[in-house]
Amino acid sequence: MSGPMGTTFNAWVSAQDPLEVVQITFVYLKPGGSVFYPFRCTGGSSPLECGPAITSSTNPPPDPLGVMDELGTYEFLYVYAIDREGNESKYMASGEIQNVAGFTSHSLNIPDLVVESPPGTFLLKWGTNGTGPGQFIEHEDLVADNAGNIYVVDPQNYRVQKFDSNGNFITTWGTYGSGDGQFDNPRGVAVDSSGDVYVADVGNSRVQKFIGD
Repeated sequence: MSGPMGTTFNAWVSAQDPLEVVQITFVYLKPGGSVFYPFRCTGGSSPLECGPAITSSTNPPPDPLGVMDELGTYEFLYVYAIDREGNESKYMASGEIQNVAGFTSHSLNIPDLVVESPPGTFLLKWGTNGTGPGQFIEHEDLVADNAGNIYVVDPQNYRVQKFDSNGNFITTWGTYGSGDGQFDNPRGVAVDSSGDVYVADVGNSRVQKFIGD
């Protein structure tokens, strides 16, 4: 199942003789590589049904049994059950689990779980007020190229700045003036399919084209 953070995933197993079942545990591999136990249940009722409601959260509480706390794919590994004599059985996809008295699978065709970030989730930010690399005064327009690099028009600094997709400063060009490569109140920027960069140089009533990557 895939979906935004907050998606609930349901699957369950049942025991015809629940007094024989001590514990049932679902086991996943987390995106970061560690093991994830989203749900456990214990015996004692008849019939025993274990129905995990795995609720993901961008700000999860310290609950390793109930919360998917990483973005990415949670790979289903297996379910295991333990009976009251300590016998353990693993169950991979569908069918019966053996060696636990009275224990059968029920609607347990379990997919991997994908936790995605919902629209509007904050990712990163960069920039402060100033004239140095990565700083801005009244930045006006920006555009991304095919490689994910970001070009930002910085009118009051009379320049264009280039960053990678993580906001790391790469380069800048432009000074005040009317010569080639100079700007007076640049206000717009665009990138074509070849990666060349176009800047609307409003104060000089022109558009300038620059070689991109």
